[in-house]
Amino acid sequence: MSYETITSPFPLWRRAASWLGGVVLGAVLLLGAFTKVLDPEGFAEVIRAEGLDFLLGATAVALIAFALEAGLGTALVLGIRRLWVLVPSTLLVIFFLFLTGRSYLAYLRGETADETGCGCFGNLIDRTPAEAFWQDVALMLPALLLAW
Repeated sequence: MSYETITSPFPLWRRAASWLGGVVLGAVLLLGAFTKVLDPEGFAEVIRAEGLDFLLGATAVALIAFALEAGLGTALVLGIRRLWVLVPSTLLVIFFLFLTGRSYLAYLRGETADETGCGCFGNLIDRTPAEAFWQDVALMLPALLLAW
């Protein structure tokens, strides 16, 4: 019996795919945190515009978001894929997809004239609401599924 068989019930290819998914998702989260921290006032304005400052001020929400996104991204890049990292990461991805999906639907319905969506990379990368939603789906969902 080999050492790998004793230490993990999963085959090597499955562990490698999970590691890769975690690293890709972590890198996306870190890049998103980095682009948002470059323009904190702009990110706080996005938080206000999305109505996410109902419990705390937009600046406090922005700081919490930076810390959460950077912390989870760092943990995933370092290969930590425990429930205390994967569950909040999953909730964060779902939240991001909810926000971009909501903006995309509002744009499709003609409820907003805003032709740019923020997505997971803040407001420094101009994308349409459709681009923001579908690129977030393509970047985060497969990586998240692999990480699990």
